[in-house]
Amino acid sequence: MIATLEPKQLRSIVPAAFARIPSDRVSDRYAFISTADIIDELQDRGWQPVRASQARKGDTDHGTHKITFRRPDWSSIRAVGDTVPEINLVNDHMAQRRARLLAGFWRLVCSNGLMVSAGIAELSACVVHRGDAALVIDEALEHALESLDEAVESITEWRGMKLTELQRGIFAQAAGELRFGNKSFDAHTLLERRRQEDEGNDLWTVFNVIQENLIKGGIRPMSNRATREITAVSADERINCTLWDLAEAAAERIRKGQSLS
Repeated sequence: MIATLEPKQLRSIVPAAFARIPSDRVSDRYAFISTADIIDELQDRGWQPVRASQARKGDTDHGTHKITFRRPDWSSIRAVGDTVPEINLVNDHMAQRRARLLAGFWRLVCSNGLMVSAGIAELSACVVHRGDAALVIDEALEHALESLDEAVESITEWRGMKLTELQRGIFAQAAGELRFGNKSFDAHTLLERRRQEDEGNDLWTVFNVIQENLIKGGIRPMSNRATREITAVSADERINCTLWDLAEAAAERIRKGQSLS
């Protein structure tokens, strides 16, 4: 049984999701897509909200927000070990991005989820408010679920790919640049394990160790000062999606017997 967020909780965590008009700073050409309506549509299809977050700076009534949904029956069938598939809805009401459904996962041994970029499904801004809105959401959801199925296959393969110490270092260096850019940093701090379950050296375990260190912070790659947790919705999405792409590329090179560098 999963703990779902009630409407009152969602309104408190992501008030922008319940805006009924866009920000007054957008043009008349902006096609408003109500997050609240999408929530209702997803719940009608058995997907329940389990986590939510929102940008706290700027316009809190219309800013970027993310809501994560899980369907108990579907998730249990496609779970891979301690990893459960989910759907992430990302939207804002300031014309900064289109409403999107992204494939994602929640690893039960830690407290942060990851989103995958493979096959991102976007809700079309031009038709959501017409009579076929439900059909549009069905199409976007179908694409997102296809992405999850493909990602599950990738995870299964990655769990069988053992990385050498050199390969782990190369992957950590590339991953660290997603957050630190061209600044000098110690990539090996990204490989520091936080729990016994992360002792493996397969690609999937190494990926999760690095991902948690990048997102959760608390490491010291550049100085004695620990990094902060990434809480901004846009930064979290960017790092998670790009890190997944890095892992996909690493897996492809391993399959071909090529160096990761």
